[in-house]
This record gives sequence, structure tokens and C-alpha cells, in this order.
Amino acid sequence: VEWLITPVLENGQVLHWVAAQRDVTERKRAEERERRMVDELNHRVNNSLAAVQAVAAQTFRDGWKNVGEVRDAFRDRLLALSRVHILLAQKHWEGAPLQQLVERQLMPRGGRSDQIEFAGPEVWLGPGAAVAFGMALHELRTNAVRHGALSCPDGQVRVHWSVEPGADGERLHFNWLEKKGPMVPPAPRRGFGSRLIERGLSYGLHAGVHLSFEPSGLRCKMEASLTAVVPARR
Repeated sequence: VEWLITPVLENGQVLHWVAAQRDVTERKRAEERERRMVDELNHRVNNSLAAVQAVAAQTFRDGWKNVGEVRDAFRDRLLALSRVHILLAQKHWEGAPLQQLVERQLMPRGGRSDQIEFAGPEVWLGPGAAVAFGMALHELRTNAVRHGALSCPDGQVRVHWSVEPGADGERLHFNWLEKKGPMVPPAPRRGFGSRLIERGLSYGLHAGVHLSFEPSGLRCKMEASLTAVVPARR
């Protein structure tokens, strides 16, 4: 409640006072929402800058052969991060549907859409989980385009996810499988992309991640508790 008190004057003398009362509940709520939005924006900007700094630091020390390669890798990683942020912004930063995240990260450039198959139930990821998942998908696709199944005209990538019961509740299972690509060496060098996939998913989703370089192509398996990846509120 807000009070407005005004004197009524005549010849410089106060004759009486006029008081009015008004309900400012909605205004206070709006101010609180605005304050929370500013705090959230500051938090997300700081997180985004930290993510860009980490990507830059790892990209520029990852043993590239020439300036053009490192420039392209850094640009592509920033674009991948941007696609995730655009999707989250469209959902008011409440989360992101896993299928839309997969579509945006796997279909933006290069390759043919008929080389990639993906399917799974509707799963919403929280903002942090969406960023980690989105960057991992970008690295998986980049590796497939450069060295794996998407570098061959007959290569195939199959992406499937499911939600299954577990001892501690429902769990999200995610599988990436490449087929008909070039022969994979027994022990390929692991660069920033592999580290980002393993550490990013482990940290961002509290997930168990396993990368295996099989002769037929790369396989990535991830399993996480559903409560660790869904948004706090819908």
C-alpha cells in the first residue's frame, strides 16, 4: 500500500490535508520480476563469457596446423553456442526440447540430411544441460564431417535417446552411432572435441559418458538421471 498526502493551501496557510491510498502490489511484483530478470541476465552473460573464454583457450592450444583451421574451429564453436542460446531464448530460458536441440546442431551445415537419423521421446533439458548437450552434439558432428561417417557419401549417423527406469528413478539414455565411414584407427589422438564431449556431459548433466572408436565408426553412449537434466521449473 502506498499513501499520498497533500496539503490544501489558501493564502499560504494549510487549510487541511488530503490523503489517498493505492494498492501498489502489482507494481512491486513487476519491480521484483525486473530485478530477477536483470540478475538472471547478469548470471547468464557471465556464464556465456566464461564458456567463450574456455572454448577459446582450448581451441587455440589444440595443436592446429595453420591459422585458418583454428579460426574456423573457433568460429564454428561460437556459432554452435549461439544456436543453443537462441533456442533457450525462444523458450524464455526455461529449458529446451532435446529433439529441437539435436535438429539445430546436426542440420546447420555440410553433409546431407538423409545421412543422419534421429529419434526419441520428448525430453526437456535445463539451460545448463542444454548448453553442455548442444556443444557435445556440435563436436560429434564436426568429427563425423571431418573424419567419420559424414565424410563419406554412404556414411550414416544414428542418434537415439530413450527414458528408462533405473534404481534412482528415470534415466536418460543417449546413443550416437556412426556406420559406413572410414576405418577408425585403434587409438586416435584425443583433442579438445573429445574432452569437451566427455567432460562437458559429465559436468553439465552429471552423466556417465563412454566414447569408443570402433572400426565401423565412433560410438558415444551417455546415461544420466532425468532429474539432473530437466529444468527446475517448466
